[in-house]
Amino acid sequence: IDNEKNLVQQVDNRAVVQYKMHNYTSEELDAIFDLPFTYEVPENFQEFGMAQFSVILHRGCFGKCYFCSIALHQGNRIISRSEANILREIEHIKKLPAFKGTIVDLGGPSANMYGMDCDHPCGGDCIHCKQLDRSHSRLTELLQRVRTLSGIKHSFVGSGIRYDLAVDADEYLQELSRHISGTLKIAPEHFSERVLYLMNKDNSRFDEF
Repeated sequence: IDNEKNLVQQVDNRAVVQYKMHNYTSEELDAIFDLPFTYEVPENFQEFGMAQFSVILHRGCFGKCYFCSIALHQGNRIISRSEANILREIEHIKKLPAFKGTIVDLGGPSANMYGMDCDHPCGGDCIHCKQLDRSHSRLTELLQRVRTLSGIKHSFVGSGIRYDLAVDADEYLQELSRHISGTLKIAPEHFSERVLYLMNKDNSRFDEF
């Protein structure tokens, strides 16, 4: 299965065509999130309430977990929204009557991949790439900015983080500790070496984390 090439499946005398995924840019993502979305909870979809005041920071994931479909519908490279665009959304949220001061999630498919955009997709294994910026500097600065905004009582990270990416980012982890509402969600999510192998994951640095 691949979303980076056009796929055609013959069905009797017809063909089902899936065109390859559009190669999004940060500017396009900003334009999408600038659209006038409603934050109201529909009567027939009360479950939306738990994510009503979540803020999506980026699109895509390069984790290459074998069981996950995120890369197929969002891509396997990171496209981050600009900080200005994210802060603009939060300023809009602050004015909503139902908002009580808590951003329930500043996240994404893997919350700490924000800012790890790559302009040179090579098709390789990004998570092990020596050129990947693991400093989390953009994300740390963003979390600090949001935490100090007037009208924001709490800004939590509810999405899971890849701790194998974060284990060396001390400043990020220090800031992250101010954005946890009880339990931190982490990945990889298992300890059995056999299961981790089947998931295409590794937890060798968990104790260090």
